[in-house]
Amino acid sequence: MVIRTLSQNPWETSTRSALVRISTHSLSISTSGPPRHPGSPVVLFFTGGGAPSALYLRLQRLLSVRHRVYFHDRAGYGDSELGPGDTGIHLGTMLTAQTAARELGELLDVIGVAPPYILLSHSYGAICARAFAGLFDPMQPSVAGMVLAESATELMFELFQPSVPPPAFTAIARGVDIEAVTHERERSRLTDQELAYVKAQLKKSARGSALENPRLSAKRLLREQQFARQVLGNAPLSVICADFTKDFRLIFEAGVRMGNGTRAEREECTRFFEQAQMFNDELRAGQLRLSGCNRFRKVLEEGHSLPITQPEILVEEVQWVVDHLKRRVPGH
Repeated sequence: MVIRTLSQNPWETSTRSALVRISTHSLSISTSGPPRHPGSPVVLFFTGGGAPSALYLRLQRLLSVRHRVYFHDRAGYGDSELGPGDTGIHLGTMLTAQTAARELGELLDVIGVAPPYILLSHSYGAICARAFAGLFDPMQPSVAGMVLAESATELMFELFQPSVPPPAFTAIARGVDIEAVTHERERSRLTDQELAYVKAQLKKSARGSALENPRLSAKRLLREQQFARQVLGNAPLSVICADFTKDFRLIFEAGVRMGNGTRAEREECTRFFEQAQMFNDELRAGQLRLSGCNRFRKVLEEGHSLPITQPEILVEEVQWVVDHLKRRVPGH
């Protein structure tokens, strides 16, 4: 009979949320879920661009039923502070995924939460998660598994220039009641109090979001050639693919009905939608090359906000990763 002890670290056994000081500034992190057994993997979540961890309250709640999870805010997001050099005056001082990865590594060292980790991410958070994975020796099982939900990739940033969505989208979306067409707040199933908290955290996060440079981050990640090197080895990897332009199209159609946008602006958006539809599978499925043990889950009835509106799908994929890991351990 195997007797499994519990960790003595309160950051691995209790529900906690705090601003934690690293070498230069303080970052916000929260944890919840069952107490950790030494050596067992924990789940680290990486939020999307412009999205504080508060936006994923229901995902954290659902994951915590069975898994020890950690949700953090990058510098300038939510309650997390900006570092002393994060001015954004020069390109070199703008926030990158690589900086965020190093700071998370330092944060986890401070609170004493060591590998192995299961990395869970959404949108631009996938660039950050993969930069974090790149901090570890690929020969060591520090990253036990990964779930990439509606993830940005280095190839996506090369394909869609200069932005996602294109600049013309702003003119067409002007005056559109976004909630009325997407129902994202309603589908998030958060309480009024939680929604008020999310709104306040989103406002705080604008500073960090404005300083982040996703394209520079993606270019730096591309140099690592993670696909070619299969950096996760055979760690279980799930890639979730939704219809990432779904909400953009709904907003576009509402804007067109209002008479917004010139003919050229409408055509620019239409080309973007067509291109996104054509390459959606290829952009997502390319990530499967990160690991020899993978699966591709398509949820095309959902849009890019899937972790907010249908977090149950991410919970299922994390469980798939955990189940794979258990089957590899003698006695399970």
